[in-house]
Amino acid sequence: AYGVRMGYGGATNTLEITGGTLNVGGVPVGQSDPAGWHLDVGRGYPGFDSRPVLPNPQATLLMSGGTVTTQGFLIPEQFVDESLADPYDTPSLNGVVLMSGGTINARWMNLGQLTGNGRAELSGDAVINLAPNVPSQPGNGGHLSFNRDWFVSGQPVTSIGEVSLDLRDNAIINIFGHVDEFITAPDQGEVDRYQGYIDAGELTADAGTDVPTIYLDGDNDQIKICALDADFDSDCDTDADDLATWQANYGMTGIAGDLKAIGDADNDGDVDGADLLELQIEFGVGVGPVGAATNVPEPAAASLLLAGGLVASFRRRRGILKDYPYSNPGTER
Repeated sequence: AYGVRMGYGGATNTLEITGGTLNVGGVPVGQSDPAGWHLDVGRGYPGFDSRPVLPNPQATLLMSGGTVTTQGFLIPEQFVDESLADPYDTPSLNGVVLMSGGTINARWMNLGQLTGNGRAELSGDAVINLAPNVPSQPGNGGHLSFNRDWFVSGQPVTSIGEVSLDLRDNAIINIFGHVDEFITAPDQGEVDRYQGYIDAGELTADAGTDVPTIYLDGDNDQIKICALDADFDSDCDTDADDLATWQANYGMTGIAGDLKAIGDADNDGDVDGADLLELQIEFGVGVGPVGAATNVPEPAAASLLLAGGLVASFRRRRGILKDYPYSNPGTER
């Protein structure tokens, strides 16, 4: 598709993606690159383009599988009603994304615009990659933004929509490459901008009960944003390094301070078998290209199973073997 518009002009509708591939883009007349349009979860304003005005319009994207590749991913793309004297009198659109799986590859992602409200919840094994996808501009990578300014007669109008982005389970956002025309790679300034969203309560984790991790991977010119409970070294992957942290601190109790850094995945003040189970659930997430969950390498998997056997052995000898519930990825814990 050259472009996908949901909720055009204030309509209320839902798009559900459970598998397959959706490519959004084309080759515009007079151009050689597939610049394309966007995946818009809401576009225009109620009554835009002579559409009927409906109360509380909402466009909803439900995604549990498949792959979407697009230039822009906007939740929503809110226009100003230029017939009104005050831009802020423009009726708002509501865009909602509930993503429990699958992958979205976009050049950039924005939530909220002008008076439009944008909300996204990423859970399960959802992956969003914000990366370059224009062949003639390989250095022009993606970025995540909230409430981008609107412009009237070339002058910026601050967007005031209500926005929120929540990550949970194994969901991850990967941001690659060039961010704007002056920055050659993601840097601490970009990290600080995303941290500002956290400080404002707009970027959250685990239904707003926690905060995400933002990791700057300078070796690969990448920023990762995640909410992995067993990512003990806060680098947005769960791997052998995190297993080593758990093994080194197994059996500690009465912990205070930074619990996660010593292997306490469930934040209950000790390092035990329950934390190992969380590590097993998440193991391999964020490891490999574009942050997709990958199979556990055999040596690491063997170490993980060995560690699990040691825990069981220790508990049997102590006479306090306890059954811990196993939660599948993608379910609330």
